[in-house]
Amino acid sequence: MTFVEGLDKRELLQRFGGELSQARFVSFDDQNAIEQFGLFGTVLWVGQCGEWAFVYEDYGYVGQIPEVLHTISAGTRAVSVLNHEVNGHTWFCYAEDGTPIVSAEPGTLLYTNPSPQVQELLRRAGFSDAPTENDDYDSLQIMSALAEAAGVRLTKEAIADSPLLSTFLKNPFSDFVEDVLSLGADEQTANRLLDLLNSWEHRERILNFFNDGLQRERFPRSHDLDQRWQKEYLGPMVVKILTALQSVQITLPLLSALETANEEMRFAVRELLKILIDFDQMYDQQGARERLLMLSGASEPELALQAALTLGARGDQRAVEPLLSLIPVYPNERKIIQVLGRLQESSAKEPLLRLLNPQSKEIDYQRDLLKALEHIGGGAIADRLLLFLDPEPTSSRAGNFQGDLLKTLLRLHPPHLLDALLALLHPYPGPYPDFTPKSGFQMSLIATLGHLGNRQAIDPLAQLLVLDVQGLSLPEHYLQVRLVEALKQLGDTRSELEEIAAALQREDSKFMRRSFSTLVHPSPENLL
Repeated sequence: MTFVEGLDKRELLQRFGGELSQARFVSFDDQNAIEQFGLFGTVLWVGQCGEWAFVYEDYGYVGQIPEVLHTISAGTRAVSVLNHEVNGHTWFCYAEDGTPIVSAEPGTLLYTNPSPQVQELLRRAGFSDAPTENDDYDSLQIMSALAEAAGVRLTKEAIADSPLLSTFLKNPFSDFVEDVLSLGADEQTANRLLDLLNSWEHRERILNFFNDGLQRERFPRSHDLDQRWQKEYLGPMVVKILTALQSVQITLPLLSALETANEEMRFAVRELLKILIDFDQMYDQQGARERLLMLSGASEPELALQAALTLGARGDQRAVEPLLSLIPVYPNERKIIQVLGRLQESSAKEPLLRLLNPQSKEIDYQRDLLKALEHIGGGAIADRLLLFLDPEPTSSRAGNFQGDLLKTLLRLHPPHLLDALLALLHPYPGPYPDFTPKSGFQMSLIATLGHLGNRQAIDPLAQLLVLDVQGLSLPEHYLQVRLVEALKQLGDTRSELEEIAAALQREDSKFMRRSFSTLVHPSPENLL
């Protein structure tokens, strides 16, 4: 906290380096205003207490910098006190007419040989004699006494009773924002931006500023900002600045810095490039697709992936090559496969076919591959997919793959699909004592033949019907259910179908009662 004698609030704010154009009266409990100011710089609160104006910095120490003390104390006196609540650090500064008199930890002043002005302050503060071992002073007590001895009288009413004039401390970032908004971007803008990203003091602020302005859903909001202010003020401001940056081809110097900068700056540059990709995705302005194409070849795979996916989502076929090149880097990234499918580029056919693996644990990834190949389409793809059909899958994963493959082939509907499917139909209805991937394949195959709608499948399917359904295992029972459904779907009108359907329904009731009884009264074998 810094006090200056004889100045009004606005003059102190100007000397201190506050942004006067944004200054307004704000109460301490107005969190929206505090967060808004905090986006641009250290929040300042300015008030008046008697003949002294004071400025409180929200987590700052600018008032203790010698150059600032020189400016604010010109023609008057200034006192600046710092008390860090976390580590207990205290510091006291005093200046007269532009000259810093003291800048020290308060407790040390009692044990040194200070200047006459400081000796006079100590005397007025009640510390004229050298301390003895019985004296028990803490630094905060000494600092408060010195401030009062200098004439500072801060009352609770001066802070709590009325709003204080508030703004933020001007800094290179806020100057950058103001200049781009008022003057636009030029050849120096890129250098200024890179300097900000290279500064630990400003890099987080600039990234939070752009993220909050775009309200990026995948990036957690850094502030609890007022939604209306964000939409009507911050959002348009950020869009204008990013548009100006894109107008001076900011992507090129950022990519260059990505190759040469230190790790901290590379992180900041990488995050800003992600923001620019999101911006181009949201607004698709002139040159956006060329920028995305450039970034899809970036050495950073994370950037290249985001840019290529965004370019592909725009329907640009130039995204195919970078997306294919990123598959080895991101072997299970479903979004790559999904975008390639939507682009329907035939050059992706072979790479996608090579990724098909019936035994893969990544079931959803394999489904995306089948769907992408279906979108690309063509008889050649259907023929290649037929080669993956296997009537005897050896695992549940392989069985799931076969079921998805049958659905895909049904939608592609190649002309010779019926013959290929009938060749895989098991000539006997069992035995299937337990549910297995093999029995599951036959059920899916029968359902596919029914959906295919070709009446030539009726006789081969009808040969699998069992007239006496009593004593069938549960898998055999449901295989008969699928047969009846498929035959009805194909338009088979034989009388036996209704009889078998009725018998199966009666058996369904028995299976249900048997299952319920097992749950209520489990056998010892089931308990083990």
